[in-house]
Amino acid sequence: MALLSAKPQRMPPCLAGFEDIQRFYDGDGVTTVARVLPGEFYVTARDEMCITTLGSCVSACIRDPRTGIGGLNHFMLPLSDGTGIWMQDDPGAATRYGNFAMERLINELLKRGARRGDLDVKLAGGGKMYASKADIGQRNIEFVRAYLAAEGLSISSEDLGDAQPRQIRYFPKTGRLQVRRLPTLEAQVLSAAEARYQASLVEESATGDIELF
Repeated sequence: MALLSAKPQRMPPCLAGFEDIQRFYDGDGVTTVARVLPGEFYVTARDEMCITTLGSCVSACIRDPRTGIGGLNHFMLPLSDGTGIWMQDDPGAATRYGNFAMERLINELLKRGARRGDLDVKLAGGGKMYASKADIGQRNIEFVRAYLAAEGLSISSEDLGDAQPRQIRYFPKTGRLQVRRLPTLEAQVLSAAEARYQASLVEESATGDIELF
């Protein structure tokens, strides 16, 4: 008698508006994973894992512990008016830029029931990936710290700077953040990918409870 094959498990739905984010099951077949690419952000109220890989880019991982809703973004460049004052309003901006990425993520959390005063913020990324170029990673770090200070939001933990790219796993339901430094070969591949991504943009015109894994 032939054995019946197991039915594929149906992926639980994501929040409306995030259908384009790639989601899949982890190796355990239970945990849903959302892969956030450069220029994207993701918010969830479920017990999911959010993953992304960062070179000079920065991700802000933000949640409301009261509701368990949270998410992260992934941005490549800050926006500045050239005088050191970060622009807050640019209708042509997208979430690949820091000011828009932060605004969209925070506003989405508030819209879903989070309270500004309860938000827990963790940061990762901002590596110095190009020896002979402007330190984009440091610019991103300076931007996100200035932005959060202007918004009255404190940083509970961070893993920023240095010269290595990172892969991160964030669990918005619990606030757990895991960071893995990537080896040299993966770093070179990521650097090349970031350079291509940055070129496409031009054409278009506190260490805390973070875990290493």
